[in-house]
Amino acid sequence: MVLQSTPSCPRCGKEMETGFLWTAQPPRWSTEPQGKVGRGENLGKTRLWVSQNFTSWRCQACELVLTDFSASV
Repeated sequence: MVLQSTPSCPRCGKEMETGFLWTAQPPRWSTEPQGKVGRGENLGKTRLWVSQNFTSWRCQACELVLTDFSASV
């Protein structure tokens, strides 16, 4: 999914700020909270310990971030 324009926040409807989510490890998805060593599905496409920048949008008012994990820069 690549968004061509800045999306509106799904919570408050305000325009979101475009930027990047930086991770020092591939981000992971889990349906349960994880401890220091998280288990779950890797969302990033690179090896462990390689930093990544993902195209993202944030709403400062709601403290909500949307991230496109297919768009690593």
